[in-house]
Amino acid sequence: MIKTGRPRWVRHNPVVAEEDEAEMKKLREEGWTYAKIAEKFGVSLNTVQYHTNDRTREKTRERAKRWCRENPERHKENNKRFFRGHQYRYMRRTLVQKGKIKTVIKARGKDAGIG
Repeated sequence: MIKTGRPRWVRHNPVVAEEDEAEMKKLREEGWTYAKIAEKFGVSLNTVQYHTNDRTREKTRERAKRWCRENPERHKENNKRFFRGHQYRYMRRTLVQKGKIKTVIKARGKDAGIG
């Protein structure tokens, strides 16, 4: 049987902390494989390669920039969707931290009430 798909231990869209990135680089210099580092941190092999190999990082960034240049309308729409969601979550979190909102009730993806 051929296994397909992502291993169970891989997180979707992980955010790698700076100290984890430094440790990944150190382990790579010690001779660890990308796969072993990925398993240790619970990320994909490509994530490890991106954070430990400057050439891979530059190629990935250049590919993303090229896509944005070639697809300006889709890029603009993606940015709108991304920032709209993040702006809402940031604003809500700030209000909760300042004590202006005591409780937040979720309904259909929006805050339904302020308590």
